[in-house]
Amino acid sequence: MPSSATKLIGLERSGHEFEPIEVPNSFKSRPSTPYKDFKGYVAKESQQNPEEYFEDVGMYYQHIIQTNQNVLAKEIRNLQQESDFDKKWTDYKAKKTENNPLRKQYYLFSYYYYLLRDGGSKIDFYRNLRNQPIDYFDNLKTCDLELFPYRTENAKGIHFQKGKSFKDLASSRYVASLIIDRVFDFSTSEKPVFIFRSYNQWSKVIMEVLRRRAEVNENEGVDEEELIDQYNLLTDYFYEFTSNQNGAITEKNIHKVMKLGEYDEIRNCIRLENQE
Repeated sequence: MPSSATKLIGLERSGHEFEPIEVPNSFKSRPSTPYKDFKGYVAKESQQNPEEYFEDVGMYYQHIIQTNQNVLAKEIRNLQQESDFDKKWTDYKAKKTENNPLRKQYYLFSYYYYLLRDGGSKIDFYRNLRNQPIDYFDNLKTCDLELFPYRTENAKGIHFQKGKSFKDLASSRYVASLIIDRVFDFSTSEKPVFIFRSYNQWSKVIMEVLRRRAEVNENEGVDEEELIDQYNLLTDYFYEFTSNQNGAITEKNIHKVMKLGEYDEIRNCIRLENQE
């Protein structure tokens, strides 16, 4: 199972125009991995970090990367193909069976339900989804990105050497690079939305990627203020879950992240030394 504390949901808001932002050359998009073949990339890292894998590379590739279909469309397709759904749901709610007919719709049930639901009962919502054209969901640009993109036996299966963290994993930096590249991709007017769990860990990895990119292009060292400015450009697209345990996308469970230094600005307004 993946570490549930490190998930991120990525969404696109279609049709929203946004102004291009000035990005120094040192931060602009570049290939995030030297491996053109994703399977080769995964296989290489599994050799270098065998303790990070619980199952085989092929399973990882099929379950995590999923280049041909978004997970929401996949789950709704499973829902539409579920036979005798109403009877199974009624029996499950009446505790006549433990066979929940939504067991194959984890992301829909846990994350997207409140975002998609528009009033009515839960059963009516799922009945309606069963009758919706699947092409609509196939065309939605949604994804689930993992800060720790492997399968572990349980959530406690993540162990780092002393002094190491997610930012030291090439795979975690790769996922962070995808986020950075999408924000700085001005070939589309569709505005991305990223919703993080454990944002504190994500922010460290994203900053590490920005720093490494800058170091490659700057001969005189990295300008820390410029680095912070670049990170804060990204935060315009960042949200985080209010609860680290609850990943439901509800109005009360997500909020915009603070920009770096923003809290200090608020704090400085009431600091004692500011008294005349």
